Amino acid sequence: LITAYHIFKKYKSPTLLIDAGTFVTMDVITRAGFLGGYIIPNHESYFSLYEKGEQLKGFAFSPEVKNDLPHETVDALAQSYSAFAALAKKLISEHKIEKILLTGGKSALWKSFFADLKDQVVVEEDSHLIHWALLNWMTTQIEPL
Repeated sequence: LITAYHIFKKYKSPTLLIDAGTFVTMDVITRAGFLGGYIIPNHESYFSLYEKGEQLKGFAFSPEVKNDLPHETVDALAQSYSAFAALAKKLISEHKIEKILLTGGKSALWKSFFADLKDQVVVEEDSHLIHWALLNWMTTQIEPL
């Protein structure tokens, strides 16, 4: 939440914050403040669930977002994580998002999901966003002893 607060104070525009680490958080921040968001597993955790199904092993993850529905099981599995990208795009549309801020170790994957939006929304990666947010908090919200 401290990163969402930092974004709210800094940008003053509708922003989708995606922190892609062990889990992925998608938070909507608008001129009104923090609206909420989702927490989902990262792609590695998500696909590890399929290892439990004997008939579901041995496919390669595809970060490609396709508009056609898959017809084969292996394609349906490989492309299924892109449903989370579709959720993010729904948030972008519904909340008139102007900027997507990506942070975390898996942010490059998420950046690839938004390549088709480059003319509609600003997409930025900042691997130190949490550090900037904490520094801002420490220097503006905490009184010195």
